[in-house]
Amino acid sequence: MPFKSLASLKKVAKLDAEIVAIAALETAKIVAAITTEPVKLAVQPYAGAGGKVTNVSLDSARDVALVTKQVAVVKSGDDLWALLDIQHRVRIEQIGRDIRSLHACPAGEPALAVGWDGNGAA
Repeated sequence: MPFKSLASLKKVAKLDAEIVAIAALETAKIVAAITTEPVKLAVQPYAGAGGKVTNVSLDSARDVALVTKQVAVVKSGDDLWALLDIQHRVRIEQIGRDIRSLHACPAGEPALAVGWDGNGAA
């Protein structure tokens, strides 16, 4: 059945910054967007209601991966940070250094980080 018209877009979050990366977690039906200058993490359900925007005390952000609905991994410069309890009160822990790239899996759980030396870690 073809669409005759599309409903107008609805604003679901206000970030006031440039979005640099988006990651989906299909098992939990949520999406996360990370901004830079200032660094903010927006976690939004697919349905569009009840999202959360959190300020993150990092200097910059380049990529994001959702591991579970409570844990996101963020690449900032060459460092890798875990954002824990993202649905409530975010805690930050450094989990890697000298990281060239971060790759997310939409099914969740594994995220691949590739270092400047060519080695990978999940």
